[in-house]
Amino acid sequence: MREPWLRGVEGGRMKAPQEEHVYSLVVKDLMDPLRKQWDRIGHLIIPRLTIFASVREMILDICLKEDFKDAGKVAVMMWVLWNNRNNWIWNEEKKDANQLGPPHPGWLKCNVDAGFNAILGTTNGGWCARDSGGRFMVAGTLWNRRNFSIVEAKAIALKEAIQGAINLHLQHIIFESDSQMVVQATNDPSLGNSEFSLIINSIRNLLSSRNDFEVKFVKRQANCVAP
Repeated sequence: MREPWLRGVEGGRMKAPQEEHVYSLVVKDLMDPLRKQWDRIGHLIIPRLTIFASVREMILDICLKEDFKDAGKVAVMMWVLWNNRNNWIWNEEKKDANQLGPPHPGWLKCNVDAGFNAILGTTNGGWCARDSGGRFMVAGTLWNRRNFSIVEAKAIALKEAIQGAINLHLQHIIFESDSQMVVQATNDPSLGNSEFSLIINSIRNLLSSRNDFEVKFVKRQANCVAP
């Protein structure tokens, strides 16, 4: 613990306080000599070796090092906690751990969102579905080099989420978007000839054959789970 062996950390040493017994350990003490793997002590020590400057860095590290399923579970957990915290601060409403975020039994909830990358000049979107127990099921992302308006981007993300669910043969899904305009447009029978109208028409066509799909509006702070 006293050696400067941490790459990318100023000084190369751990700054967080450790338990007293840790300072007498050497690297071989963290290994199981038979299996040649980190043992129980290693699992306790290694996660404290990474120092994150921000939540964003922590999320990126999880996405790079963990498998798809575990990263999805972390994303859902963080969204559930953040959403419950916002409801308590702004509405003085909160739920216990068994009630947070999940849809009705037998249904999936799919959060959809879109954004922009100014450096790459791309329009990006993502969606994440979880079951009635709040467990991560599946997620998807998309990107396009064209420049779209915000509502167009959110509509495209919704269309791709619905199409992805159909391709995966998923059933009974509530799609949630924080764009009230997009959600209202999907239920508006009037048609136009704008780019936005064409995207909405594609969404309606996908929904027309699926009476087990619903599209609902949610506030921005309740849609943070979308990738």
